[in-house]
Amino acid sequence: MADCPARATLIVTKTVTDTATNVARRRLVLSCSLTSGHAGPHRDVEQAEEWTALVDTTPTLVRHEDDD
Repeated sequence: MADCPARATLIVTKTVTDTATNVARRRLVLSCSLTSGHAGPHRDVEQAEEWTALVDTTPTLVRHEDDD
């Protein structure tokens, strides 16, 4: 079976020290790692992200990461 054609955009943010501001750290294009026609959410195994959307849309996801 062919790979699922679903894609999404992931924006990774971080907090600016001593403020309440978050800034974009990087932008990634996610690709579903599952086979075409799969059941359940789409999944990008390399980035450990899941999303639910129609195949012909490209949703934007946000993941917040602070340096700890």
